[in-house]
Amino acid sequence: MDQSHTSSKDSQFVALGVETLATLPEAAILRMATLEVRCGPFLRSDAMSQAAWSPPTSDPSALPDIMSYLLTTDQHPPVGPMARAQLERQLQNVFEHEPLEDGILHAAEDIIRGALQSAHQRDVLEWLRVFALDAEDPVFAASTLRCLARVQNLGVPDWRAKLVREVLMMDNIQMRDAAIQAAETWGDKEMLGVLQAHAESNGWLRSYVEDIISDLSE
Repeated sequence: MDQSHTSSKDSQFVALGVETLATLPEAAILRMATLEVRCGPFLRSDAMSQAAWSPPTSDPSALPDIMSYLLTTDQHPPVGPMARAQLERQLQNVFEHEPLEDGILHAAEDIIRGALQSAHQRDVLEWLRVFALDAEDPVFAASTLRCLARVQNLGVPDWRAKLVREVLMMDNIQMRDAAIQAAETWGDKEMLGVLQAHAESNGWLRSYVEDIISDLSE
């Protein structure tokens, strides 16, 4: 092939073998599938030596707890995306099978605290931030943020304020409600400015914001 006539479109292709070509999105999918195959034996033998491996299930109690292995191992760095997917699946399962009620400990809190105890806390915080901003699944996003608000000293004050500010910009009222609850629960002084700058369109949420501003201003 005459390389001098390679188009910009051709530059989107990558070689995945001696004679195989695929687009970059396809390559990413194939790469993840390859990682699943390569890492699977290690996860089954190392992380679950005392429990039988089973695929994700609708029963949260049957989900394998492999977060500590995925987040602390230094032998297989590429498993990071798999750890994020596992965390997301675990949270989704417990939210679906256990109602989130005010003042009552929820299983998701233990999952979140366990993940944050890993050596990759910064990565886990970013995953949780993305979960809380998931506009395509606002119920999951709001539930995640409400549980995050129950974790004291999560991240740093600026991180918490930025998360609340970002969620308050969402169209979904349930997500904004969760953000306002988080601002009240965390009670950081940084939240005062975030709430004062927020123009809430919903009447009862606006009253809620005003009450919190009054409390934080004292």
